[in-house]
Amino acid sequence: MGIGVYFSSKENRRPGEEHGSAKWGNVKAIVKRYADKNKANNIILSQTMRLGLNARKHRRNLNVLVVGGSGAGKTRFFAKPNLMQCNASYIVADPKGGATRS
Repeated sequence: MGIGVYFSSKENRRPGEEHGSAKWGNVKAIVKRYADKNKANNIILSQTMRLGLNARKHRRNLNVLVVGGSGAGKTRFFAKPNLMQCNASYIVADPKGGATRS
């Protein structure tokens, strides 16, 4: 009974981190953790940021919602580069048909 009381009263303490341990990340550390070594097996998020398609490896979902005003480059800088890789299935909503014309 004494052992049970000892383990139930033992707290998980982190001295010096009373107000949290969050910190800003850098691109190299994030890419190292989430990007696949084979560049063709990644979703392109920005010029330097990629996310691997193996969701079980990094435990992140691969859903992406791109929102921006007209002329912001949603098709040119996000949709087309990812579609040209042909590494996954994509659903692209293009109500005006601008992506198919260009």
